[in-house]
Amino acid sequence: MKTRKSILALLILLIVTGCSKEILEVVPQAESSEEKSNCVQDVNSAVVNPHATTYYELIKTAILATNSNLPQTRGGSTDSISDNPFVEKLENLDISDENGDSISFFSMNEEEQAAFLDDWATLEANDMSEKLSIEPELETYIQEQNEIVEQTILRYSSCATRLNSLI
Repeated sequence: MKTRKSILALLILLIVTGCSKEILEVVPQAESSEEKSNCVQDVNSAVVNPHATTYYELIKTAILATNSNLPQTRGGSTDSISDNPFVEKLENLDISDENGDSISFFSMNEEEQAAFLDDWATLEANDMSEKLSIEPELETYIQEQNEIVEQTILRYSSCATRLNSLI
């Protein structure tokens, strides 16, 4: 059972991070006369693309499902960090506290991490929405990637349910 969870988490990790890297290479930077806001309250949820929202919600779910948010996940050699792109991403986030002091994602408690990931997913989805409006064919790609991850989760869930009924 634990092996199946690890396999599912790995599949989600590979699908989501593989897609993320591709999108970053393909999407042009939006020209904006306004300065980009880093405040969730400034995001108009009515204009955020639902596929972008789903995409980042799935990444957030994968981070938590793989325990990539826990400090012990990042322990060990730098090779183990590069084996988990979620840990690498979390390590490299530029986060400031309310005083403007730089802090590490891993120095937050789990409740603060969850709140941060919620806000991060909202801001990233908003940013992606702007890019998808420039390149509409990318929306189809994001939608397909979301469906692949969601189908993988459903297949795993149904297999796990059947396995549990046999035990």
